[in-house]
Amino acid sequence: MLAALRAGNYIETAAEFAGIDRATLFRWLAKGRAARSGQFRDFCDAVEGAIAQAEVAAVARIVTASQADWKAAAWLLERGPAHQRWRPSLQVKLGDISDAEIQAALDDVARRLAGGGDASAGGDGPTEP
Repeated sequence: MLAALRAGNYIETAAEFAGIDRATLFRWLAKGRAARSGQFRDFCDAVEGAIAQAEVAAVARIVTASQADWKAAAWLLERGPAHQRWRPSLQVKLGDISDAEIQAALDDVARRLAGGGDASAGGDGPTEP
């Protein structure tokens, strides 16, 4: 199982490959996280270590690929460890908008998406039906 994890497989796939039932795997991992020592703790540590090794290897491959193709670096920035800093995001600040105003805006969007109006028309807020 650990070799499959180090190769980059998902934990469920690695367990199935090793003949370990999914429920058994997660039970063992839960016992390992709760224990300070013992075979379940050792198993949990080994699984987490194998996953970390696979991640380090994958990041190294992406970094190597980024030397020839900038898109690999962009992909890593958007999805890798720093993704919260680099991924495009949309933030909506509602401020002092009432629940009724929020519901009216949601109703307007739903109406427009259902074909009752042009959602790209813009405007400052919801329109009356």
